[in-house]
Amino acid sequence: MSQPHHHRRSSAEQRIEATALLQNTETLTAEQAIAFSDLFEQNTARADTYLALVHADVCELWVQKQLESMGFPTAGSAVTEGQSPLSGILCFFFGIVVAVDTLVHSLPNI
Repeated sequence: MSQPHHHRRSSAEQRIEATALLQNTETLTAEQAIAFSDLFEQNTARADTYLALVHADVCELWVQKQLESMGFPTAGSAVTEGQSPLSGILCFFFGIVVAVDTLVHSLPNI
C-alpha cells in the first residue's frame, strides 16, 4: 500500500500567495506593498504567518506591527486611517480557505 500523497506548497509559492493576498486585501501604498514583498522574500515564516491569520482584527494588527517595524508611520496616521474594513473580512475568509486546503491535503487519497 502506498503512502498518501501530500502536496506541500513550496516556499516560493507561499511567498507569492502571501504577496498577492496582501495586495488584494490590504490598503497599502506601493512602497508598503514592495516592503512586504521584500519582507516575505527574506523571511518565509512571515509569509506563512500572514497566510495563517484568520481573525480580521489580528490580521490588521499584525500588518500594522510589520509596517511599524519597517519604519512606516504608526496607526492613526494619514496613511493607515483609510484602511478598508473589507481587508479584515478578506483576511478572515482567506484564513478559512487555507484551513480547508490544509485539511483536504492531509486526507488520504482514496
